[in-house]
Amino acid sequence: MRTGGRPRGAGDERAQDEVVTVNARVAVIGRLPELRAEPERAESRGPVTPTRRRVYLGDWTKVPVYKLDGLPPGLQIKGAAIFESPTTTVLIRQNERASVTSHGWLDIELG
Repeated sequence: MRTGGRPRGAGDERAQDEVVTVNARVAVIGRLPELRAEPERAESRGPVTPTRRRVYLGDWTKVPVYKLDGLPPGLQIKGAAIFESPTTTVLIRQNERASVTSHGWLDIELG
């Protein structure tokens, strides 16, 4: 083993030191089990009613704020708009569009 540019060996006071591995990199090749498909969302029970919030997008403007977890599949929204969930916030700008997939994800078309 080399440390500090010189080999460890007889007469080196560090020759008996414990070697500690700090980082290790491992590469593995193999098959993972197939993941189950995420269940599709049911249709919405009622109209989607966003709240509104002032945001700065070059100028102050009010934009709709949607709860991401409650949006029905197929819904299309033209920006600017905000989508919120417990784990993330998504902003689409003025010339962008978002559509809700059958699994509740957002497909965003950049303008």
